Amino acid sequence: MLLAFVLMMLPVRADDGLPSCDTPRQAANTLLALLQPDRYDPVGAATCLDLAPETETDGPMLAVQLKSVLDARGYYVPVDELPDEPAPVDEEGEPLEFIVPVERFPVAVLDRGTDGQWRWSRSTMKATPSLYAQTFQGLAGMGDLVLTCTGNLSRNRRVGLALGEGKTLQQAVDELGQVAEGVATARSAFELGGRLDVELPITEEVYRLLYEDKPAREALMSLLGRRRRAEQDDDALSK
Repeated sequence: MLLAFVLMMLPVRADDGLPSCDTPRQAANTLLALLQPDRYDPVGAATCLDLAPETETDGPMLAVQLKSVLDARGYYVPVDELPDEPAPVDEEGEPLEFIVPVERFPVAVLDRGTDGQWRWSRSTMKATPSLYAQTFQGLAGMGDLVLTCTGNLSRNRRVGLALGEGKTLQQAVDELGQVAEGVATARSAFELGGRLDVELPITEEVYRLLYEDKPAREALMSLLGRRRRAEQDDDALSK
């Protein structure tokens, strides 16, 4: 059941030649494809974001937040239907300066800069933190977490229960017969934490449970046996 705490990402086809902001299609796919578990690169995914000067260093985080909002709200971006020309035109032959990839989500806009490059717009990026908070701190986000933890149809939960029964990961996946996104995402989260030197105790134990055959009981006891401490460091709280 530890898998319920791992972020899940929906699969999107990844193209070669990314990151690239030359066309609307490439700009959209740079965000989506480079945040897949098997190709997780938040820095690359942030290449086509139009960031305000004060948020330039937050690009990777904002890229992850924007894709998480799209995924959690069920907004499918039809990448293959977006123009793949640097200077697309509308039906009347007029140049397109911006595109709304998802009609039901008009806040997400791709626009063409003065340099001819396509990026997720400045207004989209300014709205992303509040959209992320609304999505994952509101009833919808909490409901998704509760369902993942308690619903019998939750694929991640079923894999976690199988592991808790002492089955191997291969046995659990074979028995499920479907994709449990948390299995692949756990590896990506673990590797990202290592690269950024971030302490991720739950993610680390999930990884060892999945990929190092650590018994579920031992993983749980490792977490419960950790030294008691504040949720955040003092320096983080002061920022």
